[in-house]
Amino acid sequence: MQKDLQELQPKLEQTSQETEELIGIIERETAEVEAVKRVVEQDEAVANKAATEAQAIKVREGGREGGREAGRQAGRQAGRQAGRQAGRQAGRQR
Repeated sequence: MQKDLQELQPKLEQTSQETEELIGIIERETAEVEAVKRVVEQDEAVANKAATEAQAIKVREGGREGGREAGRQAGRQAGRQAGRQAGRQAGRQR
């Protein structure tokens, strides 16, 4: 068994060195990923704020549109009533 371990020693050292190199690569890439993650989170926060503001504007504008539409409908209704009234009066004058 001692002989087997001595034969495998160079292979174990090489594997250990490769493992250390991979750990270094993973640590560097993890740091890069964290940096990108922070940028993406900041972008996401900006996008969410813009979406919230856009939704608020949409709600406000929708409320105005709803008010405008109600005004239009009231105006049409008043116009129809005035037209009927004028028609009745014209009929009475005949």
